Amino acid sequence: MSNFKFIFILLVVSCATPQQLIDQKVIYKGMDKNSLWSAMIDMNIADDITLGGCYRQYFKDTKYEILSSTSQSAWYIFKEVTVPAPTSNCSYRGNGKLDEVYSDYNGAVKYIQKELSSTQIAQEDTQKNSNKTSQNPDEEALRVIGNGSGFFVNDNGYLVSNYHVVEICQAVGVPLKGQIFPVKILASDIVNDLIIGKIELEEKNSYLSINTEGAFLGDDVIAAGFPLDNDLSDSIKVTRGIVSSMSGMGNNYSQYQIDAAVQGGNSGGPLLDAKGRVVGVVVSQIDKVRYLAEQEYIPENVNFAVKSQSLEVFLKANSVPLSLKKNNRAYNTREVAKSAENATLKLMCYNTIANLREMIGEKEVRNIFPRS
Repeated sequence: MSNFKFIFILLVVSCATPQQLIDQKVIYKGMDKNSLWSAMIDMNIADDITLGGCYRQYFKDTKYEILSSTSQSAWYIFKEVTVPAPTSNCSYRGNGKLDEVYSDYNGAVKYIQKELSSTQIAQEDTQKNSNKTSQNPDEEALRVIGNGSGFFVNDNGYLVSNYHVVEICQAVGVPLKGQIFPVKILASDIVNDLIIGKIELEEKNSYLSINTEGAFLGDDVIAAGFPLDNDLSDSIKVTRGIVSSMSGMGNNYSQYQIDAAVQGGNSGGPLLDAKGRVVGVVVSQIDKVRYLAEQEYIPENVNFAVKSQSLEVFLKANSVPLSLKKNNRAYNTREVAKSAENATLKLMCYNTIANLREMIGEKEVRNIFPRS
C-alpha cells in the first residue's frame, strides 16, 4: 500500500481535471509547494488550478496556510508552515506540507477551524520545539538580500519585472526620489517569469511604451537595468546589441536570444528598440558555469528576453492600462537611454536570514551572507 494518502479535491465545477491528477497520482498529502506547482506545470493543465494566485492567509497560531490557485478555483491548505508564502508577491515559496484542497475559500477556513479544535494541544507542544529561533535578533530583521530591475508601463505606478526577482522576497521596495517605496505585487506569470506590481505615487510617473509587434531577427536593441549595483554603482546601465535569434533555450518562442550584455541585476529590465519602445523584458543569461563544467568552454553573448507580445497578453489579462502609442521617428542612442533612465527601476528584495535558512538552506544563505 502506498505511504501517501491521496487527496480528493472537492470541486463542484469541472471535476475531471482534479480526478485526472488523482488517478495519475500527481497530488498527494505531504507535497511541498514547489513539488505541487512543478507537478501541475508538467501536466500542462488547461483548467488553471496551479499555485500562483495572489491570495494567501497564514494562521500563525496553528501553522496552517491557505494559498489560492491563480483562477481561485482551488484553495490549497498547507500545515506545519513556519515560513509562509510572502504577502508582498504572488510567490508560492515558503515551507509546509499539503494537507487538503477545497473548491471554495469558506470550506478551507472551516477545515482549519475544525483541525484547530482537535489538534490545539499537539500544536502547542510542537510550537515549543519547532521553528528554532536564532539567538541573534539580527537574523529576524528584514534586510536587502538581492536586487533586480523593472520598469513603469503607464503613468499610474504600474510596473513590470521578472517573477524570479521577487520570488523569495518577504517585501519588495523601489528607491525613488530619495525614498523607498513598497511594491505591491498584483499578478504573476510564473511560466513566462513575469510579475505586475504597483507603487503608490502622488504624482504621475514616466513610463515606457510597448511595441506589441516585438522585434525581428537582426534588429538593434538596448537593454537597461541595474546590474552589479553593489560592485559598480547605483546608476542605471545600458548595453547595446541585436536580436540573435527569435527563440530562447529549448526553442522557447516566447523569448528572444540577444547579444546585448546583461549581468546579475539586469533581470526584469526593459529591452528597447531604436524608437525607445519595449520589445522585451530581460530575463536571463546562459549558464556559463554549467557549460564550463560540462563542455569545457564558456559561451559568450548569449542572453534572453521575454517577448513584448507575451507581456502585452499578461498586462491585458490583468486589466492594466498601458501605452501603445506609435513613434514614427527613430531615436538616437542617447535619447533611448534617457527614456530608459526615466522609467526603469531598481527592485530591492527584502527577507530575513531566519526565513532564508528555511527556504533555501544554510549553504545558500552563506553564499548570500558569508559571515552569517
